[in-house]
Amino acid sequence: MFMEDKSVNVAHLLAVAATVLEYGGDEDLAIAALLHDSAKDQDGRNRFGERVATADTAKGEAKADWRERKEGYLAHLQKADEDILRVSLADKVHNARAILRDLRKPDVGEEIWAALHQPKEETLWYYRSLADGVLRKIANCLFLFPHALWFESHSQN
Repeated sequence: MFMEDKSVNVAHLLAVAATVLEYGGDEDLAIAALLHDSAKDQDGRNRFGERVATADTAKGEAKADWRERKEGYLAHLQKADEDILRVSLADKVHNARAILRDLRKPDVGEEIWAALHQPKEETLWYYRSLADGVLRKIANCLFLFPHALWFESHSQN
């Protein structure tokens, strides 16, 4: 989960692209997934096309207060088309898996919450909101439910 490690970042991008493909995305959406954490510019639009540029989810999260940024992003996803949802949810699912993996590591465990730079409750709120609001918009995104349920069960701790 610690994105300072370039190999972890590459693994994240590949995992998001693989998830997009596993759940019905095509080559354009896989490319968008590979580029989702990069800034989009005209060169990227020219190289990969409008659909890839439009499905990039990084642009939905402008710099602001964390909660405000997440609320804005959730609102953005409510209006988003299926392409954007597919890439975004694949990203969030991989992030949730990484958090789960780190929570289970004896050398990380509960310290993951501090590494995320947000209180546990805020992180749980965000994933719960994704599951409650966005998930219902796209039929084949049921793969997020196990992670949402796990986060829900641990929000009581």
